[in-house]
Amino acid sequence: MGEVYQARDTRLGRLVAIKFVSAELAADHVASERLTREARLTSLLNHPNIVTVHDVGDLDGRPFIVMEFVAGQSLHGLIQRGRLKPARAIEIASEVADGLAVAHDAGVVHRDLKPRNIMLTEDGRAKIVDFGVGKTSGPAPGSDDLTVAGGLTDTLVVVGTAGYMAPEQAASRPIDFRADQFALGSIIYEMLTGRRAFKRDTPVQTMAAIVEDEPTPIAKLAPETPIELVTILERCHAKNPAHRYASTQDLARDLRDLRHQGSRASRSGYTARRRPRPRWQWVAAAVAVVVTVAAVAFALRDRTGAPLAQARALLDRFDKQPNVDAAIALLSPIVTAHPKDPVARVMLAEAYVRKFDYNPKDPALATRAGEEAGVALTLDQSSAAAHVVLAMINASQGRLDGALGEADKAVALDARHSRAWRERGRALFLLGRFNDSEPAFRTAATLAPDDWTAHNGLGAALLRLKREDEAISEFERMQALTPDNVRAYNNLGSTFLQQERFDKASEMYERSLILDKNPTAYSNLGTALYQQARYPEAARAYEGAVGLRGATFVHWFNLGAACYWADLRPRAKQAYETVLKLGEQTSPTSGRSDPDLLAQLADSHAVLALLTEGSEQQEHRSRAFKLLAIAGPQAKSPSLLASIATTYEELGDRAQALEWLAHAIKAGQSVKSIERSPWLKDLRGDERYKRMRQ
Repeated sequence: MGEVYQARDTRLGRLVAIKFVSAELAADHVASERLTREARLTSLLNHPNIVTVHDVGDLDGRPFIVMEFVAGQSLHGLIQRGRLKPARAIEIASEVADGLAVAHDAGVVHRDLKPRNIMLTEDGRAKIVDFGVGKTSGPAPGSDDLTVAGGLTDTLVVVGTAGYMAPEQAASRPIDFRADQFALGSIIYEMLTGRRAFKRDTPVQTMAAIVEDEPTPIAKLAPETPIELVTILERCHAKNPAHRYASTQDLARDLRDLRHQGSRASRSGYTARRRPRPRWQWVAAAVAVVVTVAAVAFALRDRTGAPLAQARALLDRFDKQPNVDAAIALLSPIVTAHPKDPVARVMLAEAYVRKFDYNPKDPALATRAGEEAGVALTLDQSSAAAHVVLAMINASQGRLDGALGEADKAVALDARHSRAWRERGRALFLLGRFNDSEPAFRTAATLAPDDWTAHNGLGAALLRLKREDEAISEFERMQALTPDNVRAYNNLGSTFLQQERFDKASEMYERSLILDKNPTAYSNLGTALYQQARYPEAARAYEGAVGLRGATFVHWFNLGAACYWADLRPRAKQAYETVLKLGEQTSPTSGRSDPDLLAQLADSHAVLALLTEGSEQQEHRSRAFKLLAIAGPQAKSPSLLASIATTYEELGDRAQALEWLAHAIKAGQSVKSIERSPWLKDLRGDERYKRMRQ
């Protein structure tokens, strides 16, 4: 394993720890680069429960890390002296979770969390060490302390210690931050019981046990453990990552709350389940012959990690697509077992409409959602939640008046139902009634201040109302509630774009891309760079967008413009041709079509006319003029009016370009954006434009 030395920083006069990797690891070029890269990532983390990395270096070919010196002992050493009392275990686990949450928010996954990598200071505070440092020395006889490492750039490789690996690690499947949650669960188990959760005779047997077996119930080994902590532990130890916490911030919050409450020993004879049995089964067995649906729903929402509560947590983080599928998997058997439970029906309907939002070309998903919500209403005609889901279905299918009507019914049934107000705000927003949507979203945020979707909606409304600073406050609140939510960073980036704060916008999109390679962040990052005339960089960002699933004709349109001005004309031509192929499939050339889409198709034809000759050029020009004739009468927004002006300029019709540009400026188009447009460079020299500006 690595060699750690205590040293003194002579410049700052402080004690530090210097860790050299083993000679075997140093000889591995890929592993050495991994160490340097991840040490630099860790150096960006600033949290009292993470050991600070001061520097990295190389001495005679052996990489090293200079770290904060921790005077104390490892958690491993503490556990060796005996199992911990629940209060102390909760305290340590809470601090470790706080540190992990910060790391995960920054896109850093530990992969090798274990008691040896948790140091305890002399005053007892926990500090996580060795992010991403995999040791390759062989295990001691009879030990399961085996670490496996992979390549430099693959963040989904098996890296970890066998006794603390998550099932997906042990099975060589892709991993993310939830693998660290599983490891923390194993550490909590070991603190409480004094023994490892999955210890077997060999590392291979240990990994097999992690994948297939459940640990000995806590109640048998540590019966004084509070039931709340058992619930947290079981959720961390879920075999399926989707059944763990959707955010480590949520895990940290649960532990923090339990720590503040104080440890309450369980006297109920509670037994942790070997393989969690669906809670609804014992509820059904326990209730009397005559029982109200409300009573069943209440029992299903108990505090012991019941499937309905898990599904609710997953649906609350629908921004992560796997959570939606996991919620459906949890809810479907509940509905089968309890077909007359309206609460489960409504939640399953919500899950299906969220899945439809990810798969809009599959109308069967929306149909299924509507069926479940309809059945729920027949079971409970006073269900505001059912009308909320019907509003969601209508909105997702473009039936906005229907969405507003269903939201209003939900509000009438329960004026304190935050999601009802949120869906009312959403329907009004989609109808273009931004002033009316703001108070609805604000009511939702007031009723449910921890609901990120309410703050998201309110921020979007404020942004449309050009109240950017207020919108930023809402999106920052959204970010604080869900730090791993790419939508928060993307929305902040869009707000900064609207403020023309392009550097700040770029920062937000880059942070979004650290969390998830998503086309929205790539495309908008490209826009921020394009607006700064950094065309080659913008083209690279747009290439990232079109290379991902979910890329649309808009992403290809942006790529075409960046490539054109980056002097990548053949690639620009390919991009615009792709726009036409995708866009014309989306909407036919008719007056009922989306004017924004028609304007982009017209612009694509206009640029292709610049890139072609002869009859092909004339065909593109003809089609551009026809599309502009359809889009023009429908154009109202400043950006669309400016887009039409730009297209006329590309077609060489200066008079029409100036006329539409005047309309755009009158409607509120930023003159700065006109001054930045490379397409309008020649027009800006026209005396008529100069007089227009005056």
